[in-house]
Amino acid sequence: MFAAGTSRAQNQAQVLATFNLTELFGVSWPDQPIEFRYDGGQPPANTRMMGPGGVEVPYQWVSSCSDASAINGCIAVRSPLPANANYTWTLQTGVTPAVTAVHPVSMSIIGSNYEITNGLTGVRIVTPAANGSAYNLAPIQGIRLASGIWTGAESAPNYLYNEGAHNAGCI
Repeated sequence: MFAAGTSRAQNQAQVLATFNLTELFGVSWPDQPIEFRYDGGQPPANTRMMGPGGVEVPYQWVSSCSDASAINGCIAVRSPLPANANYTWTLQTGVTPAVTAVHPVSMSIIGSNYEITNGLTGVRIVTPAANGSAYNLAPIQGIRLASGIWTGAESAPNYLYNEGAHNAGCI
């Protein structure tokens, strides 16, 4: 039997982690990315994040993050934080998420470049194997514009040049 006001889905959810963030300075913070260290590794597909007020919010697990001690990754969410607020997020498994990230980040190898995109923009970065012994290819080989068009062309890669001794002060 279910308790009043709960559903079968709520009763099947298992809490993986709870994350708290308290604003201590009396300042309201704008909507921004927030990382929480998460030692559980990549959550299963049937995992959701319940945000402040019990509302489901999109989240993303990232394998590396700004916390150097987070060897199993972090959970990233977006949120404002009002002055003196104490917000709690709860990572739950066993329930298919109803919300998804609008522009999730993806990475793939396309030709001789790593392509990192998020649905809005992207960057092409040369792979080590494609940058031969001269190491003269620029690290960034292209940028994806909002129109979906990529700058740069693989047939005409971006190079780095050394202008010689007369420009010894330039790097």
